[in-house]
Amino acid sequence: MNLEKYKTIIELIKDNFKIQKIDEIELNKLDLILDIIGDFKKYKKISNGSYSNVYEINKKILKIGLAKINKNIINHPRIIKTYLKLNIETKYKGIIRNIGFEIQEKAEQKEVTKEELYEIYKELRDNNIIWKDIKESNVGYFKGKLVVIDTDFINNPVKNIKYFTKLDKEFEEIYNENEVIKWMNKKKYF
Repeated sequence: MNLEKYKTIIELIKDNFKIQKIDEIELNKLDLILDIIGDFKKYKKISNGSYSNVYEINKKILKIGLAKINKNIINHPRIIKTYLKLNIETKYKGIIRNIGFEIQEKAEQKEVTKEELYEIYKELRDNNIIWKDIKESNVGYFKGKLVVIDTDFINNPVKNIKYFTKLDKEFEEIYNENEVIKWMNKKKYF
């Protein structure tokens, strides 16, 4: 079997996890990745995240890192267009490792305000979507709109709210207070 077309992506995996060799890998899943981003030899490393490394390849973003817990893709105007989230099983010296992959559109990062972050949170929350891990580095501009670019901690429907950042908890409290006020206004308590 010709592994040449997989060579660069396998090198990225090895580099991410500081391993020398991969004995087995699910090539059919690598094909899914290459179908979206196309064949490539050149790439640009954008960042080392807490859970994954981020690369720009053929005007797309490829994230490689720890296995994805949430593989759901949620389509919403405030969430970056994501093409694929999957885990690929690899084996080296009998040790199985699941590696998470995500492919999405490229967004431009600029400074944002706390108010802008809350507007995203509120819009998502109004649509029964909970965004956790709220921080400036997890948003970017795509087609002129501010969107969430780190989709690992977005859930739909809202369930088991656990907070990762101070803003997560603060925004949820503000959101709930505003909902109570809206409800009371409807009931004419004020």
